[in-house]
Amino acid sequence: MWYFHPRFERTDRIVYTQRHGVDLTFDVVRPAHPNGLGVVLMVSGGWRSGRDQFRPWMTAPLASPRVYDLAVSHMSQPQATVMEIVEDVNRAVRFIRHHAKEYGVDPNHLGVAGGSAGGHLSLMLATRGGPGAAEAPDPSIGK
Repeated sequence: MWYFHPRFERTDRIVYTQRHGVDLTFDVVRPAHPNGLGVVLMVSGGWRSGRDQFRPWMTAPLASPRVYDLAVSHMSQPQATVMEIVEDVNRAVRFIRHHAKEYGVDPNHLGVAGGSAGGHLSLMLATRGGPGAAEAPDPSIGK
């Protein structure tokens, strides 16, 4: 069986916020010939996540030689509640959208995906997403 293995560049551990003094990060998998589209992958299973758990093969069902993959990690339970995790992944998407030009992704053309708890987080983003605090000093918090 043949598998599709597009060429890519990877940037790891971009900090999007902190929770309880711990950096929360995401990784960017940049395709060889990007078209600006991106998929934000929630790296989470059983409400456990970590910056060393993402592997590019995890995005194989989404693999495209033209689409960015942005793999978001969060603090695991019980160190963070589910609602804190939801807040954090919302923050990650706002951060990605605010800094989209730096990564070459179109902030208005992002999808979201995940399995297990990552699927739940994807649904929470799609159905409950919203603006952050308007008075936040960091512009990516309020967008």
